[in-house]
Amino acid sequence: MTTYNGWKNYETWAVKLWLDNEEAGQALQQELLEQAQNDVAQALSNPNDCFPLVFKMDSPYWSKEEAVKFTLTNLLNDYITENNPLAKTFSVYSDLIATAIDKVSFRELAAHIIADAELAHVM
Repeated sequence: MTTYNGWKNYETWAVKLWLDNEEAGQALQQELLEQAQNDVAQALSNPNDCFPLVFKMDSPYWSKEEAVKFTLTNLLNDYITENNPLAKTFSVYSDLIATAIDKVSFRELAAHIIADAELAHVM
């Protein structure tokens, strides 16, 4: 499998690079992680309000940590997709950007954000 600087591909690496390079991107990562953790905690305390997430969490294959990673993956995907400045235009450029976004491994990004946060708490 071809990788780029230790990441699944260039697109994933580029998103993480931009998120890490500015204070706003670092704050966004922390904010989305906290939102994912809060969403999972809410789902566990009130399962009737969050049926899809709780349904997955009731599976013997899902831990609380996996649920946080799954939720963070979706939040990252939504954020990047919704903030694409060319999303509502139709051109070769919007098609290329949409294709690049589709290649991003948001699950890999989520795993790294969680690991970075855990490392920061240890130190």
